Amino acid sequence: MAQASRLAPAGVFLAAFLLFVPSFDGLFAVLDFNHLDAIRSTDATTFFLRIFDPSDGGRNVIGTGDLYRPIYYTVFWFEYQAFGTNPLPYYVFNATMHSANAVLVYMLAKRLTNSNVASVVGAIIWAFHPQYADAVVWVSSTTDLLLVFFSLSAVLLYAKALEVEGRARVALTSLSFCAVLFALGAKESGIVLVPIIAGYHVLLGDPGFLRERRVPWGLLPFLLLPLVYFPLRLTLVGNLAANGDNDIFSIEVFVNIHILASLVAAPIVGETSQTSVLSVQQGAAGMAVIAAVVAAAVLGSRREWFLAGWFLLAIGPVLVFPQVWLVGRYLYLPLVGLAILGGIGIARAIELAPSLKLDVARLGAGAALTAGVMLWLGVLNMDQQNWWTAKGEEAGVFIASLKATYPDLPEDGRLIVTQHPRSLSLAPNDGMMLASAVRIAYDKDLEVITPWHLNRGEAAPTERDIWYPP
Repeated sequence: MAQASRLAPAGVFLAAFLLFVPSFDGLFAVLDFNHLDAIRSTDATTFFLRIFDPSDGGRNVIGTGDLYRPIYYTVFWFEYQAFGTNPLPYYVFNATMHSANAVLVYMLAKRLTNSNVASVVGAIIWAFHPQYADAVVWVSSTTDLLLVFFSLSAVLLYAKALEVEGRARVALTSLSFCAVLFALGAKESGIVLVPIIAGYHVLLGDPGFLRERRVPWGLLPFLLLPLVYFPLRLTLVGNLAANGDNDIFSIEVFVNIHILASLVAAPIVGETSQTSVLSVQQGAAGMAVIAAVVAAAVLGSRREWFLAGWFLLAIGPVLVFPQVWLVGRYLYLPLVGLAILGGIGIARAIELAPSLKLDVARLGAGAALTAGVMLWLGVLNMDQQNWWTAKGEEAGVFIASLKATYPDLPEDGRLIVTQHPRSLSLAPNDGMMLASAVRIAYDKDLEVITPWHLNRGEAAPTERDIWYPP
C-alpha cells in the first residue's frame, strides 16, 4: 500500500499526459493567431507595458476586450520566444501543465481523504473529463491551465501553513498569497480563491478560531484583496467582463447553474456538449449532479461542505453570463471539488462492499474502477479533442491553399479574401482571426479584409487589391 501511494502521483501524471498525445499534431486555431500575431508585431517593451497596465490589460495590443491577464500573456510571450510558430511544443507544454494540475488535484484529495483510492479516482475523473478537453488542446486556453495550477498551489500552501508555526507559517502563507495573485493574473475568476481559502481555514484548517475569538492574521491579506481588486476593475474597466443582461438576482442564474451541472454530467449519459443546448438525458443528469452537491453540503462532513462549496464558488463568476457563452472549459477549476467528491463516493462504495474486506481486494477493485473511468471518459475526451483540432486543420488547409496560390505577397498590398473557414471568424464571416493567420503565414503586416468589411463600408476595392480566390 505504501508503494502504491508513492507511485500514484506519477501514474496520475503519466495517464493525464498520454491522454492528450494524439492532439500533438494539431495546428493553431481560432484566437491563437491573434495572440501570436500581437506578440510577433509588438516590441517587448510596449507589449509588457500594456499588458500590465490595468487600464489597458492588452486590449490595445491583442484586442482582448475587458480582460486583465498579465501572467497569462507573459507566459504566452515566453512560449513564442522559445517555440516561434511551431505548434507542437505549445501542445506539449499544455499537456504537461494539465498533468501537473492532475497531480495537484491528487495531492489535495489525499490531504482531505488520506485515501489512495479516493485520491487517484478523483484526480482521474478531473483529468479525463471531456467537457474541457479544449483547455488542453487549444493553445490559447493556457490561461485556464495557469489558473488551476496557481489556484491549487495556493490552497495547498495555505493548508500546509496552518500546520506549522513561526517563520515557516509566514513564508508558506506569503507563497500562498503570491500564488493567488498569479492565479488572478492568469484569469479574473482567480478571485474565487479568496472565499475558497477562507472556507478551508474555517472548515478544515482552524475551525476553532471563531469559538476561541482568535484573529486569523494570515487570512487577512486574502480577505483584503477583493477590497482592492473590485474597485480597481470597476474604475478602470467599467465592468467586470460580464457583458450580459443577467445579474445575481436573476432567474437566469439558476438556469445557468443547471446548464453547467448538465455539462458536468454529460459523460454520465455518454454525451459531450459544447453548447447550452441540452438533451433530455443530459438535463436530467444535471439535476442529479445538483442534487448530489446539495446532499453533500447538507449531509456530509466539513470536508464535503468544503468541496461542494468549491464547485459553487468557482462557477460563480460565469453565472451572470448569457447562456450561449457557457462552455465546458469554464468547469476546469470548479470540477476539482466535484471530482474529489466523486472519488470519495467511489472509495466509500468499495469500503462498504461486503465482498471486499481485504486491503488487496479493495485495491484491486479501485484499480478496476479507475481503469473503467479512464476508458469511459477517455473515449469521450478523444471525441472532444478531435472536434477542436479539426478547427486547426481547417485553418491549415486554407493557409496552405493561399500560399500555393500566392507564394509571396507585397508588404504594402491588400488581400481581399472572399472564402475562408468559419473557424477564422468570431461572428459569421467577420474574419476576426483571418488577418492574423495570414500575417503569421507570411510574416508580414499585411492588410486583410473580407466582404464583411466591404459590406459594412469599412473598405472599398481598388485595382491594386489581390483577391483570394483569384
